[in-house]
Amino acid sequence: MSEPLFTGKYFAAYAEELAEKKSLLGFVHPSFRFPHKGEIVISKEGLILTNLEEIKFNELSKISLHYDSLYNRFWAGGIVGQYPRLAFLCRGEPLVLEFTKNGTRKRLYLLINWRFFTGFTDNRLVYEIMTQFLNPEVL
Repeated sequence: MSEPLFTGKYFAAYAEELAEKKSLLGFVHPSFRFPHKGEIVISKEGLILTNLEEIKFNELSKISLHYDSLYNRFWAGGIVGQYPRLAFLCRGEPLVLEFTKNGTRKRLYLLINWRFFTGFTDNRLVYEIMTQFLNPEVL
């Protein structure tokens, strides 16, 4: 891949994994629900998730920032002490990538540069970077 446009750290889970992992400890830290973690590198051609996937932009069928039944506002807000994180209100949506690899459709949820005390991520920034290189029908 060409020169990196963005690098950071990620937590990731496939849709099936999030559906299975409902541990209440997931309110404290995403690693209890998002079993994959590593470095993310984004270039003009696609993204590399170390220890997990390499996804070319032409393999993506959809990219979005949204809550759903698998990862909602309550999971994003979590708890620090007895209070929810600020991500309950904003900037906690997962980056959701839908793509096909080797004939298999996959849906991957990402939390990029997740911050412990606020629950904020850099997902919105990564979304904006990636959309510069994607076909409009993917958005």
